[in-house]
Formats: sequence, structure tokens, C-alpha cells
Amino acid sequence: MTEELRSDWPERQAKAIGERVRVLREASGMRVQSVADICTHELGYKLNRTSLNNLEAGLRKSVNVAEIAAIATAIGAAPLSLLMDLSSADEVEIVGGTKKSAWEAWQWWAGEHTVDIIDGQDNEQAKRTGEIVGLMRTIDESVRSYRKFSDQDGFAGAGERMRANSMNAVFAARTLEAVHGVEPRIPAEIRQEGERHIDGLRDIGLTITQNAGGMTVGIADDFKGHVYVEDQEGEEDV
Repeated sequence: MTEELRSDWPERQAKAIGERVRVLREASGMRVQSVADICTHELGYKLNRTSLNNLEAGLRKSVNVAEIAAIATAIGAAPLSLLMDLSSADEVEIVGGTKKSAWEAWQWWAGEHTVDIIDGQDNEQAKRTGEIVGLMRTIDESVRSYRKFSDQDGFAGAGERMRANSMNAVFAARTLEAVHGVEPRIPAEIRQEGERHIDGLRDIGLTITQNAGGMTVGIADDFKGHVYVEDQEGEEDV
């Protein structure tokens, strides 16, 4: 890619965002003026009809993060959906001529996926963010699954699933705290149950090793097993 094409990518991005804004606004059944009014009077971002029309027409050279957040909120869309269409097979230019699939671009923006763009750059901060996001997601999914099974007292195995999910949440939280210095919020009852079960493992002679990828439970050197988050089919490996 030539230097000229590379330097023009902010304009191409603005044009792509404008097209997504138009599609999503029309899908929501809203008028341009209504969106502009909501941004200005309800969200505190001054946006007039002409500016929004120009964005949708591909005449703007740039668009800022605050504008994306305001417009997305006004039309009831996910902010990242203004940058890419997950239903499209077309690649998305994420920065300076680098293109990825819509899903890879989404993960990159969300901090879940690292893309090597600059030669020699280690992307350590991006990788660290990815680890934090993954652990936060583990906690979120474990807490939601715990609460789901806590409402199903008559369900066979509900107690075991709650135990596994409480431990998953605590394992991820401990890793965040020890490795990344992040203190996540976990409901007190879930943290207490997870801590109790983990202490129970220690009481029967199991070893627990903490690392960036999570925690490993083992007996001496001849057994090692991981606790995983419940999968989509409702099964879990413990």
C-alpha cells in the first residue's frame, strides 16, 4: 500500500462509519433530526442535522469517539457496530491499511485479540489487556451461571455446578489480583462459597498453583487438572 493510501485511512474509516450510521439509523426508524436532537439535548454532544447528513453521505474526513458513543446511544446500537458489520463477509480496515475480518476487528477493538501491525512491536500491553478481558469474562459468565443454577433448587446437579462456578470466579479473581493488580467485584456470597471450596481442596492435600492463565489444581507431580468455565452445552470440566 502506498503512503498516500495509508495516510487516507481516517477518511475511509469515517466514510465506512457514516454508512453504518445510515443503515442502523434507518433500521431503527429514526430521522436524522431526531438523532441529532437526542445527541445534543439528552446526551450532551452537540450534533446538528447537517453534520450528521454529511457523515452519512461520506463527506466527513473524520469522526471522534465521543460522536460514535453518542450516535450509537441515540439509535440504540452497540458502539462497535458503527465501526463494523458482523454480518458482512467484507474485511474491515482497522488502522493504516491493515484489514481483518469483521469479527477479528471487533475482537481487536474490544481488547480480546492482538493484531501484529508494526514490525518488531511486542504488543505486550495489548496481550495484558487480552488476559484481563478473558479473566473478567470468566468471572462474569461464572457469576451469571451460578445465579441461574441457584434458582433451580430442584435441578439435579445444581449444587455441583454452583460450586464449580463459584470456584471459577474466585480463581479468575485471584489471578487478576495477583498477576495484574486488578481487584474485580464478585458478589460476596459467591466469593465466600468459592473460597470455602478452594480451602477444602487444600484440606485434602491438593496443591493450587496460580499463573497468568488461571489456576492449576494438582496432586503432587503426577496429576494436574484445570477448572474450566461452564460451556454452552452446560457441561464443565473440573
